[in-house]
Amino acid sequence: MRSHAQKITGRFAGAADTKAFAQFRSEATEHGYDLDTILDKILVFTIPCDNMTRTEIEAWETVIYNALRSRGQCQFNSAKRIEGLDLETLNYVLNQEYLLDTARYYI
Repeated sequence: MRSHAQKITGRFAGAADTKAFAQFRSEATEHGYDLDTILDKILVFTIPCDNMTRTEIEAWETVIYNALRSRGQCQFNSAKRIEGLDLETLNYVLNQEYLLDTARYYI
């Protein structure tokens, strides 16, 4: 989290900047946000993953990223994006509609 905070505020103490975060800071200041207090506007959730494997963590990151991306709420971490996953398919998975869809549910 510390590295993300550095990239968001532009106050670096060990983290490397990225083009996407530089663009974010530019857009944020254009919209009137003060980079010194911008972290006050960000809500952070943590998910316990002590008992998860790296593969499981990466899979959940991908699901979370795509959920946010489909809602236009995420512009970073493009390595997690699944190309070709359309919004209908993504929502079908995220909303667990497959549990109610007897036409597609096979035992």
